[in-house]
Amino acid sequence: MEDAFQFIIESPQTTTGHKKRPPLIAPPSRLKKIKCLQPHPDSKCDACKAAKIPCKFKDRERYFAERSRAIAGPNVGTAFNPIEERAAENGSSMDAFSISGPQTYAGSSSRATHSPKPSGAVAAESSSPRFQPYPSTYQAGHRHSTSSPITPSYPNQVQGGYNYVAPTPAPVVPQRQPISLFDQDNQNYPNRTLITEFTEAFIRNHVHQFQFVNSNDIWKQVWSGTLPAPFASCIAALACKHSTRADLTYGRTIESVGEVYAENAKNMLGRRPAATMPMLHTLILLAWAEQRLKKDEDARMHYDMAMRMAVDLGMTNSSINLIGDQRDIRVLTWSNLVELHHALVAR
Repeated sequence: MEDAFQFIIESPQTTTGHKKRPPLIAPPSRLKKIKCLQPHPDSKCDACKAAKIPCKFKDRERYFAERSRAIAGPNVGTAFNPIEERAAENGSSMDAFSISGPQTYAGSSSRATHSPKPSGAVAAESSSPRFQPYPSTYQAGHRHSTSSPITPSYPNQVQGGYNYVAPTPAPVVPQRQPISLFDQDNQNYPNRTLITEFTEAFIRNHVHQFQFVNSNDIWKQVWSGTLPAPFASCIAALACKHSTRADLTYGRTIESVGEVYAENAKNMLGRRPAATMPMLHTLILLAWAEQRLKKDEDARMHYDMAMRMAVDLGMTNSSINLIGDQRDIRVLTWSNLVELHHALVAR
């Protein structure tokens, strides 16, 4: 039984006792059991106002952080200044909530450097539910309300660990529209821009076949706007296939464009056009355009009309003596009619 008892004598000076927990609010607030809160950023809390002493802190957390910093010594950082702190809220994060914390904020000022945790100072640990550090993605746009105690403000985009990113609107792509085939002021005349291009393509690719056409005269009439509408439509029907314009074939084929111009010339000529040399040339061009568009019936009809008109103009009468350009034009016109006849028979 003597071995059952054992006495241990320790020196009271070496006994480690529990340090007293530092107060978390201003002394007047603790004595009067009033919360150390400021109803307005520039006003005192109720307890400090009743005690007639300066009130430095807005809430318990700031008082606790400043007390820990004061115990650490003057090298830890500058004293808390409410005006400076409110100004710093616009551009830097408030590190007073996390003394010796494991996380720092981007954009914090040089005064937010920390020294090692002093003996006797109670530091806010990140594992404590009372002192939760701010997320590293603190944004200056999410500020604290100045009429209530400062509490952590998290970005609204963070929901359940996922960052919400607003979808980028699709770029506005202008819709292409087909160019009008005819002039706005004269619906029977081809578009002024297009007829210029068509005339150039016609002279480059077809004038050798229609040698009765004078290129200089056509250009003069195009620029002056005096080119007859049926003749201009025939040129467009033959030359549109050489165009590389994207708006010309937007929503339609190049063959359909040629058919539209050929149909327009057909409607303007009618069944019994006047017997003139320009009208004869127009009928010949229209018959060739329809033959290349594989509209053989219309091509034969206009060939017959052109042949009758040539007879009316006396091209088969050998007794008519012509000299110079007039004779050459009549010969070239008749030769082209014969060539058109062979092309239609070969179908």
